[in-house]
Amino acid sequence: MLFIFLSVVFVRVQIKDLSFYFEHKTGESEDEEEGSADVNGKYHAGMLVAAIVVLAFLVEDLSVLMDDLIDRTGYPMALGALIVALIGVAPEMLTAVRAALSNRMQTVVNIGIGSTASSLVMTVPVMLVVAAVVSEPISFALDPIQTTLLVTSVLASVFTLGGGKTDVLDGAIHLALFFTYIFVLFI
Repeated sequence: MLFIFLSVVFVRVQIKDLSFYFEHKTGESEDEEEGSADVNGKYHAGMLVAAIVVLAFLVEDLSVLMDDLIDRTGYPMALGALIVALIGVAPEMLTAVRAALSNRMQTVVNIGIGSTASSLVMTVPVMLVVAAVVSEPISFALDPIQTTLLVTSVLASVFTLGGGKTDVLDGAIHLALFFTYIFVLFI
């Protein structure tokens, strides 16, 4: 219940209290924005539901294919988890890249915070609750090196977001941590 409460508070802050942080202002009026008159909330909700349904059907086949591929190639199992995670965040990554290319850094940071909040506040706790309900132990299977990388990433995120502004150096630090994690997968 606490996680649902936190999710509701997060969404309320985005929509009501601090909505000005999450808005992108341009010199164009709403009528001049590309497709704004033709696309409404019902369309987006319908597309979201359709995408989730398609993803639900494909995820089972993808996991079987991924397990088979990893078994045949001898790559570490964590690579499969990384690929699935990258597929899961691909829409957010693409949106963030488009926003960055449009020089909308606040949007990029908002996408990062929203993605992290949804993972930390909903996904991980739901997995833990389901594991407890079905009496199945769950392990994040982090070795000492991965645990160190996780703690370093959290600390880097605290320093990045704590100042209120980000720059290229902050992004480079996170990118270096990501590439280090990829390297650690194969040793």
